[in-house]
Amino acid sequence: MIFITIKDFHAAYNHIQTIAYIQIKLTYNKSDQEMKTKKQELTGESKQAQIFKLLTHPVRIAILQILGKEEACVCHLEAALGFKQAYLSQQLAVLREGGLISDRKDGWNVYYRLEDRQILLIIDSMRLMTNESTDNLQESPEACPCPKCNPVN
Repeated sequence: MIFITIKDFHAAYNHIQTIAYIQIKLTYNKSDQEMKTKKQELTGESKQAQIFKLLTHPVRIAILQILGKEEACVCHLEAALGFKQAYLSQQLAVLREGGLISDRKDGWNVYYRLEDRQILLIIDSMRLMTNESTDNLQESPEACPCPKCNPVN
């Protein structure tokens, strides 16, 4: 029978723990290196995710649906959706920076339009998945003062 002192036991135990830690650390570092070499470039997926991020706001979706019918100015969107001009301008800026819409200036008015109508396919797919309609969006709101909605004869 072999007797060891508590001091020797603790030393041996600590030595075993150190060896186990080093082996685990080496294994972890090796698998970490393998993962870095196997990681794929997800540039296409990143672009797609960016589009979905732009669609995470209900007002932006409503704006895109209105612009899917025809170009519109902020006062038109304000009359159709009932939000303040400053708030809508912020949402329009996000959509413009994301490349989903563009604008053109005509006198005092700025008109916005879709850059690519393909975005409407995504919105239509989401609408079908949720069984929701867009019937509540006004096409030509009566309160819109813009020259497009109220042409001067």
